[in-house]
Amino acid sequence: MNIKMTNVVGVQSEVMAMFMDEVVFAGLAIVGLTCLFFVGVYIAIKKDISKHGTGE
Repeated sequence: MNIKMTNVVGVQSEVMAMFMDEVVFAGLAIVGLTCLFFVGVYIAIKKDISKHGTGE
């Protein structure tokens, strides 16, 4: 009763690795775009302060 399960486990882990690659890529893209958004807000605020002052 020697049943080999290594092929089934190998295929399952290969599919899981492909899924994790897509999820990791999507997560990094979201983090990068979020950082770019806040950098843009920071630059807009700096330009507004230099143009109009601090409002004091």
